[in-house]
Amino acid sequence: MAKITILPEGSSVESMEDKSLLETFQSKDVFVKSSCGGYARCRDCVVKIVEGKENLNDVSFEETQLLGNVFHVTGERLSCQTKVLGPVSVDLSGHNPEEEKKRKPRPIKIRKKGSMEKTTPSPSPRKKVSGGGKRPRPFRTDHLDNKS
Repeated sequence: MAKITILPEGSSVESMEDKSLLETFQSKDVFVKSSCGGYARCRDCVVKIVEGKENLNDVSFEETQLLGNVFHVTGERLSCQTKVLGPVSVDLSGHNPEEEKKRKPRPIKIRKKGSMEKTTPSPSPRKKVSGGGKRPRPFRTDHLDNKS
């Protein structure tokens, strides 16, 4: 069991070593935004590791593809790919459940069958010509006659 301190509240939770941060937070009812469900596809579950970077698993290939090598500079990791091996402090200030509830979903635009304009074909459609439609050039033979 590893202790995870959640900042800025200062609360803490216990984590199993085989579970990711996202799984641990979801099981303890701590809000962390995630739209892909923990498959390293969305970059929504980024958290900042404040202390205990040495107590985490190595950065995975999927995580490097999404975030790049910023972990060494900013301390940001994907919570769905980060497993805790020892005590750690995590900043969750970027994950606010109140803000997420206020956000309105994007409206879905549906086209009706009659709203599409029909286009009429052009009066004289062009013939399809193979070979790019260019007329071949004749061979020049005048330079052959001058060589004697």
